[in-house]
Amino acid sequence: MIILQFIDALMNRSDPFVGSQRHAVRSAFLVLTVSSCFFGLIGCGSSSAVSIAADASASNGTTVPNADPLMGVPDDFELEIKVLVGSKVVDQDLLERREVHMVLFPDGTLHAAAGSAVIPGARPGLARTLLRGQVADAWALLGRLDLRETGDSPAQPVRPPGQAEIVHVIEVTANGDRKRSVARFVGPSRDSVSTTLIRSIGGLAWLPDAPEAGNDIIPLRYDFGPDPWERYRGTLDSKESLSP
Repeated sequence: MIILQFIDALMNRSDPFVGSQRHAVRSAFLVLTVSSCFFGLIGCGSSSAVSIAADASASNGTTVPNADPLMGVPDDFELEIKVLVGSKVVDQDLLERREVHMVLFPDGTLHAAAGSAVIPGARPGLARTLLRGQVADAWALLGRLDLRETGDSPAQPVRPPGQAEIVHVIEVTANGDRKRSVARFVGPSRDSVSTTLIRSIGGLAWLPDAPEAGNDIIPLRYDFGPDPWERYRGTLDSKESLSP
């Protein structure tokens, strides 16, 4: 209202131009004022509607986009997979039929080895560190395969495989408890849940199936000169071994 009175004072001057344009300016100002108030009310209503919709989504259990994927995964979740192969198993072409050892630790580090790289009783080398979502996917896969709580406590060592036998050993640690499930096969093992898990985790660890015969890549060894520790192994004569 104060602004309108100020405009009226300006328009009541003796200037003929102002007198002729007074009603037009006043009308335009009123239109702008009403429009601002109208759109301001709409904006407030829209904000309220968005807030109400957000509250409704939260109450309905809608997933928040930025939620931590590990919220439903136990803090001590650990997965260890072994494939033990008998000495007379010939068709060791697929990953689930080869010697395999994989360990997924709670921090997301995935250790893996296959074939001749598997050393009994030793932890395999680090393959990669999984993303948080990948660790959550591994935990979810165990749930779909019903392997989270399957099996018994690993109090006793696993019986070695027979000569023509393949053994899948899966150990899952979660919520302070560790369970071991063992599956034994003589012949095909393609349709088992353990095979699905082995191939899934093996894919994350970049473990391939056995290469076809004749396609093995032999690494090139470089000659780095004489062995600097040879003098301490007694392979040289005593006089040369004592020389600086």
